[in-house]
Amino acid sequence: MAYFPIYVNLEQKRILIVGGGKVALRKVKVLLEYGPKILVVAPKIEEELCRMEESGRENAAARKETDHIPENIASPGRLKLERREFQKEDLKTADMIIAATDSSVENSRIYKLCKQEEKLVNVVDVPAECDFIFPAIVKKKDLVVSVSTGGKSPLFAAKVKKELESRIPDYYGELVEILGTWRNRILTEVSEAKKRKRIFEALVEKGKRQHGKLSEKEIECVIKKEVQ
Repeated sequence: MAYFPIYVNLEQKRILIVGGGKVALRKVKVLLEYGPKILVVAPKIEEELCRMEESGRENAAARKETDHIPENIASPGRLKLERREFQKEDLKTADMIIAATDSSVENSRIYKLCKQEEKLVNVVDVPAECDFIFPAIVKKKDLVVSVSTGGKSPLFAAKVKKELESRIPDYYGELVEILGTWRNRILTEVSEAKKRKRIFEALVEKGKRQHGKLSEKEIECVIKKEVQ
């Protein structure tokens, strides 16, 4: 059965990852880009995860002293590590759970507990015990394209991802940001849907031709042409 693709706002959501190995590390690296608060619980935790947590603490402290640290440098306070065994109580405050221990028995136990608590859970490498799965992702700023095989072949999904990466230039992300900046104004000022569609289409095509570069004057000209 195919999974329905849906994009979720993870900003400030609480994600529990049970397990501190390389799989957990990969999940953390992907998820932190989307702004959740992540708790990793495991008796043993990868050194790189420890460095990431320390980096987050240092940047959080630095932000108290200056407002000039860009948000994309790190994720202050968003990653917390606890070196201990998983407890059922850990599920209470979690919005999503990832079971990534090295024990299939323990992962299955976590899955069953999540079902009892009506919590969304992903058991790594076991599609039958997943409410959600991780697709292969191509990300260019706010432009996000995902590929999934429903857990049947992650390797094939990764290959398709590489094909997409080679075809989607970086400037597409910049163009998305520009279009997003102007979208509300166009929706407000241009009442006719057909005209709005023509404006957006013209801006997209012009932006693609100019490799993501659109000046304010150029955008104003496109809008003016349609509203006159």
